[in-house]
Amino acid sequence: MKKTPKKIGVFTGTRADYGLLRLLMQEIVDDQELELILFASGSHLSMQFGYTINAITADGFVVNESVDMLLSNDTRSATVKSLGLGLLGFADALERQKPDLVIVLGDRYEALGFAQASSLMGVPIMHLHGGEISEGASDDAMRHAITKLSTWHVVSAEEHRRRVVQLGESPNRVFNFGALGLDENRLKDVLSRNDLMQFLGLDAEDQFALITYHPATAVPNEDYKSSFNNLIKALLSSTRLKLVVTYPNADANSQAIFEDITYYRHTHQDRFIAVTSLGEQRYLTAVKYSKFVIGNSSSGLIEVPAFQVPTINIGERQKGRLKGNSVIDCGVSQKEIEAAIKEVEDDNFRSRIKSLPEVFGSGKVCHRIVSLIKTLDINTRKSFYDIELKDNL
Repeated sequence: MKKTPKKIGVFTGTRADYGLLRLLMQEIVDDQELELILFASGSHLSMQFGYTINAITADGFVVNESVDMLLSNDTRSATVKSLGLGLLGFADALERQKPDLVIVLGDRYEALGFAQASSLMGVPIMHLHGGEISEGASDDAMRHAITKLSTWHVVSAEEHRRRVVQLGESPNRVFNFGALGLDENRLKDVLSRNDLMQFLGLDAEDQFALITYHPATAVPNEDYKSSFNNLIKALLSSTRLKLVVTYPNADANSQAIFEDITYYRHTHQDRFIAVTSLGEQRYLTAVKYSKFVIGNSSSGLIEVPAFQVPTINIGERQKGRLKGNSVIDCGVSQKEIEAAIKEVEDDNFRSRIKSLPEVFGSGKVCHRIVSLIKTLDINTRKSFYDIELKDNL
């Protein structure tokens, strides 16, 4: 008798996590022993953020459940209320679909809400990319909270595996398969330079920097608006590059960044190209052909080095994250950013990063996750794993 496929729920709440999850979702669809149940929420359903649920369906996926949760305001209280709306919708969606296991990636509040609902409804959770650190974002605490709600863990580096175990998770439930964004099939899936330049409206010979900047939600003394303006001013004054800017996530205080991007689009039309959402394939292509990537996104520390492209990581949003030597950390003043730009444009620096080792591994990450899922005895029971304390507490 043919076995009933395991129903594997995958949650996506932003363009960024969908880009990382897409190949894994396809592996699940292609496996006869598994059935993909797709839950979409967050900024995917927002016109302001590009209504990227259309990109998901354009890739051929069926969205089984869409949960609209974002309020139009970008205050912290609006974020909390959005989370409440999400919990209401997730409860109904999980009740309808009854997945055997759900997969949650990363550290966003949308993902935390989905994990909370899944845990309370007795649905086992596999958490991807736990154990990482980003001290300058409120996402940091949410990542660790999702870890504790989860039954199994797939991490991106040995340091992260040890940290998840330190949180009380059994080593038998923690697997270091490398970063999802560095799956070898994902890195190959890029467009030609000509296709990218046509999409951006640039000439074939133009050179550009790629910019992604988000508010540092856990750094109270970092003026995100001034920091972003310092970033743009430094690029305008110290380079002749075109500036390709992607819009920020749906975070508290993101609206001010939206407004500044709109301002520069109008005042520097000859150099400033703003895109609501490049999509996964165009984003990776833009990384590959950029002179450097600048901002404070985790992709600058994880995926960008795989293309041997320099990253300038601004401010404290990603403080504590594992990173390679192709990443330069700098402060938020215009002078500090200009100095970092000068360093990454130096030919010696660019030649040196060509031979740097990969920090997050590589290979068939998605295939390994699917193979693991098929071997699991799916249940939610787990015990707290105590480790020997080295410090006198």
